Amino acid sequence: MQDQGVPQSSVLSVTLFNIHMSSILHHLPPSVRGMLYVDDLQVSCQGSDMRLIERQLQTTVNRLVKWCDQNGHTISPSKSSCVHFCRKRNLHPDPFIHIGNIQIPVVMYGSARASVLKRLDTIHYSALRICSGAFRTSPVTSLYVVCHKPPLELRRRQLSANYFIRAMSVPSHPLKSFSLAIGLNRLYEARSFNIKRFSERAKAVLNDAHLNNINNQENNILAFPPWDIQIFNYSNPFSGYDKAGTADVIYQQLFSFHRSKYSKYIPVYTDGSKTAGHVGCGVAFNNTILSFTLHNSMSVFSAELTVILVALQHILISNHCHFCVYTDSKSALESLHFLTEHRHPTVIEILILLRKLERKGFDIIFSWVPGHVGILGNEQADTAARSMSDPMQRPVCYRDLKTSTQNYIHRVWQETWDQQILNKLHNIHPSISHWAALRVQRHDVRLTRLRIGHTRFTHRHLLLGENAPECPSCKVPYSVYHILIDCPVFNHHRITFFHTSVLTLSDLVGESPHQNLFAFFLKIGFLHLI
Repeated sequence: MQDQGVPQSSVLSVTLFNIHMSSILHHLPPSVRGMLYVDDLQVSCQGSDMRLIERQLQTTVNRLVKWCDQNGHTISPSKSSCVHFCRKRNLHPDPFIHIGNIQIPVVMYGSARASVLKRLDTIHYSALRICSGAFRTSPVTSLYVVCHKPPLELRRRQLSANYFIRAMSVPSHPLKSFSLAIGLNRLYEARSFNIKRFSERAKAVLNDAHLNNINNQENNILAFPPWDIQIFNYSNPFSGYDKAGTADVIYQQLFSFHRSKYSKYIPVYTDGSKTAGHVGCGVAFNNTILSFTLHNSMSVFSAELTVILVALQHILISNHCHFCVYTDSKSALESLHFLTEHRHPTVIEILILLRKLERKGFDIIFSWVPGHVGILGNEQADTAARSMSDPMQRPVCYRDLKTSTQNYIHRVWQETWDQQILNKLHNIHPSISHWAALRVQRHDVRLTRLRIGHTRFTHRHLLLGENAPECPSCKVPYSVYHILIDCPVFNHHRITFFHTSVLTLSDLVGESPHQNLFAFFLKIGFLHLI
């Protein structure tokens, strides 16, 4: 007799154990789902309130521990893990769940073995095939491009880098203590079977994207409590005038009138610029022109905000008290005026500095001016922003770094696609840019199959183990290219529907498919075989 367990190597051991363990699922709360495979148990809860999810899962764990205590089992905290899947954009804490006095570690599924992660690719591929209607023999690389969805491996790298950057922008984030720890690259190189921790994997992505040595700008969201919100207003003396239909001289006259109205205010002109390989900002005031070069990953919006901050910093040490800051970036002024939850960190710096200037007795107003209409100060600031100058050691905000990471992942995906020179889709769609879908789904499915080059008629034999269908007149296997372009049997139909017999696949199934494409296939009896 055995007090606990079942005989080893017994035929009924697994069956009896499963029967015994199956009752554990009856102790889950209604809002929690569970799945059991022998002695592996998974429970999950979904919702929009993290605190509610945390309470539900903790209640579940407490019930499971109680059931195990009553039935002679134990739950190992070291072999347990919590995975947090979320679609929310804002940063929020992970759930805190414990077994006894030991917290269950929160991990990301990207830390799993490569062989385990590879299993998800098959599911991803099947989902893309179902969504697009592509034939089952379609190449995976073509499905990624035609659906405009990157491979999961690239998506994991991008999401990891984005989360790491976002965490680094939050003051006193717990992840910072791990990211600043001494690197373990030599250990990982010597023992490649060890999976790198999350911070090491994220930093590897940033290193490949040449973003590893950038100072991440912190976002102090608690700088202004709700009861002490900074009020910011700006003037627009050019409202009601359409730039496309208004002569430059009209804007110059309106600006002269505005300057005469605020003649006691010293004008300060700011401008930010972003071109290929250069991001800069310029300030023009008091016969002084300042120019700075910013990091290439900065957006033009960040450059416009940065130059406003620079202008206010120089105003702070000025002997005058009245200033009017002119900028041609209406988005920068609106971001200062409309206080939103996801504020740019430079906006917070500007508002803090404005409050400091106000307490020191400075009177500062802001105004929008149209760019490139002959306003001298604005033109000087624009020229200064575009000129090469000394670099400013300025941290980069989370949004700009996220965009740079996304661009890097896009380049890697494009480089992989460029190598698919023998791919049928690559010949007509060399760029992985998004193509709009047709409004009628059945037409879009047919067009997708034609673009990929795999249809029911041309590739059905691969699934049935038959010989490829052969063109009786040309004695070559049928293909989409042969039917649309090569076969002389259909020349008359090509002239009838396409008005020429000299065509390319891009002309017929490219980004803008030919309007008579499906009529051509219907006439030759191929439409319902796609």
